[in-house]
Amino acid sequence: MANELYLGLMSGTSMDGLDACLLQVSAPGKLQVLATASAPLPSELTASLHRLCSPGNNEIDTLCRAQNALAKCSASLVKKLLAQCKLRPADITAIGSHGQTVRHCPQQGYTLQLDNGPLCALLTGIDVWTNFRAQDVAAGGEGAPLTPLFHQQVLSSPVKARFILNLGGIANVTALRPGGEMICGFDTGPANTLLDLACRQLFNCPYDQDGARARAGVVQPKWLEQLLDHPYFARKPPKSSGRELFNADYIAFMLAAAQHEPQLGNDVLATLTAFSVQTIAQALQDLILTKELRSDGATVVVCGGGARNGFFMQELVKALQALKLEVVDSGSLGVDAQYLEAEAFAYFAYLSTHGRVAAMQSITGARCPVILGTLCPSPQGRFSARPAG
Repeated sequence: MANELYLGLMSGTSMDGLDACLLQVSAPGKLQVLATASAPLPSELTASLHRLCSPGNNEIDTLCRAQNALAKCSASLVKKLLAQCKLRPADITAIGSHGQTVRHCPQQGYTLQLDNGPLCALLTGIDVWTNFRAQDVAAGGEGAPLTPLFHQQVLSSPVKARFILNLGGIANVTALRPGGEMICGFDTGPANTLLDLACRQLFNCPYDQDGARARAGVVQPKWLEQLLDHPYFARKPPKSSGRELFNADYIAFMLAAAQHEPQLGNDVLATLTAFSVQTIAQALQDLILTKELRSDGATVVVCGGGARNGFFMQELVKALQALKLEVVDSGSLGVDAQYLEAEAFAYFAYLSTHGRVAAMQSITGARCPVILGTLCPSPQGRFSARPAG
């Protein structure tokens, strides 16, 4: 096959910005990242998205305005990346746009990633794939995580077992045997989402820079015990989670204590860090035991925004060393931790453009392989330019 170019777009649970990745595909296993870019989301849009993520009823017109604004941000970033690379829209086969998750309720048969693919396609002149999780949920799957399929493609080892740990708003892990055989992939629980929420409410800032506030705090054992007493952590994979379970209501007792006694604010962050680290370590330990993997010599490859939190990583490394697990950053293996998910959705756009089904059964529990995404053709895109007949 000739070289094809794909664009991937990603906005994570923490909503700290929009990432883009330009991917060249010369064969199914030959991928090359040509360029990346990122942009912050406008504060008004971020505020709307945070409101929409809160459990309860929301105004439909707020949702529609937000998805249109997000599509315009996506189109603007695409144009910026094209200009940066001196490319035309016609040079791009398709865009894979994840959208912003505002509801994830697979047990009830739906998941919603806010996006407007037709608008993005019209504004960019490029075909857009969106709605990547819906068919998996329709097939009885969790619809998440999807990135294990990409982790297997780019981060497997011929000689070592690897656990790919993505520290986004929610943490997810992919387990790969030596040689790349997929064991499973699932969400372990919160990574950044509760930490960022606490920072917004207690300190009026978007996140804890390098974990400095958490480092200055003290873990409160009773708080930690209460956090760990959640039925999600007793569930066996396949499983996925989001802010439907882990939200302001879940940590209301901690927030109330810190609002009454502000000196406890750093303790909230320290305890939430310990909570995330402990749930990740427990999930990996369970995997090692249930899948009969040797932890000695296995590697945990960390990616996602949490990898930039120095205190979080310090505590995580200590916890995983106790399991005899080596910890490395995905960047050391040639995969940029920040842009890995954007790259993944560019790759998924490639798969779906070529009609390749994704076998997600061992990850999501879907009944059958699925096509990832819904195609939103542009009038100037490759789909419209196909020969008639």
